[in-house]
Amino acid sequence: MAGYRFTNEAVKDLEEIWSFTKEKWSQEQADRYYNLIIDEVEFISSNPLSGRLIDYIKEGYRSTKVKSHVVFYKQHEEDTILIVRILHQSMDCPKRVKQFQPKKNNPT
Repeated sequence: MAGYRFTNEAVKDLEEIWSFTKEKWSQEQADRYYNLIIDEVEFISSNPLSGRLIDYIKEGYRSTKVKSHVVFYKQHEEDTILIVRILHQSMDCPKRVKQFQPKKNNPT
C-alpha cells in the first residue's frame, strides 16, 4: 500500500470535523465519520489517480468527496500522497486551497 501524510492544516481540519460532529450528534457518530474519511484517504493513497484533477484550482492537486467534505491532496513522493486540506463543501474550497502555502513544519 502506498502512504499518505497530512499537512498541519489537514490535521486541524480533521480535528475540527470530529469535534463539531461530536458536539452536534455524538462521539460515536464523530468516530464513524472520522473513520469514513480515513478509509477514503487510505483508498486514494493506493489509487492516487482516482480523485478528480483540479488543476483549475491549483496545479497537480486532486480532490475526492466524503459525504459533506472534500479531501484535497497531491502526489507528495513517488509512493506517498499529501493530504492538504479537508473542507466542508459549503466553504469556499477553491479559495482556501489556492491560498494554501506549505509552511516550514508542513511536509512538502
